[in-house]
Amino acid sequence: MGIAFRALPILLANANECKRVFDFGGNSGETIAAISGSCNNIDKCYLIEENETALNFAKWRDELLEIKNMEYIKESELNANLDSLQESFDFGICTEVLEHVFYVEDTIETISKLLKKGGILYFSASFGQYPAASHLKKNVKYFGKEDYLMSKYNLRKYRSEFTNKFINSHVRIY
Repeated sequence: MGIAFRALPILLANANECKRVFDFGGNSGETIAAISGSCNNIDKCYLIEENETALNFAKWRDELLEIKNMEYIKESELNANLDSLQESFDFGICTEVLEHVFYVEDTIETISKLLKKGGILYFSASFGQYPAASHLKKNVKYFGKEDYLMSKYNLRKYRSEFTNKFINSHVRIY
């Protein structure tokens, strides 16, 4: 399951000929780096992460691997760049992040602003797994309500024959 969880965004981004991709809360950026190196049409990838150590590691690794089409943004500095990035992404990733953030709905609103109309979001969250490490108790209220929560910010479920083969109740595509 772990390999499929990481491989599916690559397949989706490639199948949809995405040009600009972000990974919100992507830690050290393994998934976005794999997309950058595996997808033919990608012009630019963005790793959006608050952890500066993870961002620095990603920069170091990507320089070593000669990945040139990557940008790195601290999550807390995203709002300063939001106007220039708004509606500019074909594809976004946000996996296992929202159960850790203080302002879930503000974060989803920001993510929805980054996506173009018709853009795709590959999403998963473990809201129901509190008291797992660093999961916030206040976010348990979103467990089972992910589709409703996303629809508040105009993110609708994306379905195709391709995705129906892979999607379960934990991973969603909007």
